[in-house]
Amino acid sequence: MKRFLELGTTTVESKSGYGLDTDSELKSLRVLDKLNQDLLIDIVPTFLGAHAFPPEYSDNHNGYVELLCNDMIPEVGKQGIAKYCDVFCENGYFTVNQSKQILETAKKYGMIPRLHADEFKDSGAAKLAGEIGAISADHLMAVSDSGIQFLSSGGVTATLLPGTTFFLGSNSYAPARKLLDAGISIALATDFNPGSCHIQSMSFIISLACLNLKLNLEEAFQAATWESAKTLNVHNEVGSLEVGKKADIVIWDLERLIEIPYFTSDVPIYKVIKSGTCI
Repeated sequence: MKRFLELGTTTVESKSGYGLDTDSELKSLRVLDKLNQDLLIDIVPTFLGAHAFPPEYSDNHNGYVELLCNDMIPEVGKQGIAKYCDVFCENGYFTVNQSKQILETAKKYGMIPRLHADEFKDSGAAKLAGEIGAISADHLMAVSDSGIQFLSSGGVTATLLPGTTFFLGSNSYAPARKLLDAGISIALATDFNPGSCHIQSMSFIISLACLNLKLNLEEAFQAATWESAKTLNVHNEVGSLEVGKKADIVIWDLERLIEIPYFTSDVPIYKVIKSGTCI
């Protein structure tokens, strides 16, 4: 987390989803809760028990969905240790119907739905995000025109993760311009994780957004700040410089904003201030 702060990120969404059993998932979320209390950086917790199917459920996917709905989610809700519930809705992972069941259950326990949506194939996840009232649909590299319309009508923010596409060596970047033209808000994030993206620098993500998502600098900067804060429901505290908000400030060693995308390896950050404290 220290490295995130040094690179200018003052709020992170952090997901579970690497234990895939009740005890491990709950432990992950309790650790995030403790870190949020102890560290200067703000951590927003998301339950992602539906990240994959554990080996013991490889031939019984519905059995794992039942475990999620009847055991994990009620306990997460009881302990109040996750603000959001996310599902990896993708061909070969959780189907649209399974994802809907999981997210509807999570809503009953006070969690707000999010989705890993249409990352590799058009699986119908974007449509589900619009129908179920998800606050965000992430990835969207394979989203269809129909899926875009459901996102738009449902008021879903598209959280784009160009670092993952870059890290995996793919050329299939999300159709950012189509999303914007449909009136959809775009947020940017690193997707920092042990498997598919080791990038922690949001300034590099901004560079990728300008180069490969074809956003202009102002669009990319807004997506990395204000829109990202909105998709975590923390925009009343951070995401912009306004009286009454936390003093989360990044001071760049640059003369103009337009210079940011040109620095892809050496991040020109002079100072990071978190809640009024210099890092």
